[in-house]
Amino acid sequence: MNDTVALAALQAFREFGLEEECAVAGQDASFQARNEMRRTVGRLICSTAYFPENYGNCLVELALHVLNRKPITPAVFTEHQLVTPENVDKIYPNDSWEN
Repeated sequence: MNDTVALAALQAFREFGLEEECAVAGQDASFQARNEMRRTVGRLICSTAYFPENYGNCLVELALHVLNRKPITPAVFTEHQLVTPENVDKIYPNDSWEN
């Protein structure tokens, strides 16, 4: 589930008094999810970061290869990273700038 849904599920667990009984994972590594992972008692245990801001360079290079009729691989992959409470500040050290 994406981070919006993961955070909504976590809120539901909190409202029913079951937060300590759950572990929630999401995907997107949204700003809100990263902040939740920084809580010392948070139950959002991870989220997958996709880094769409890095897609452009790869896509332009791929498009240039196609336009110039150069060989291309049958698949192009992007790097994703699992963000956890332990590494969130290493992967996103500038989040405090957004506050």
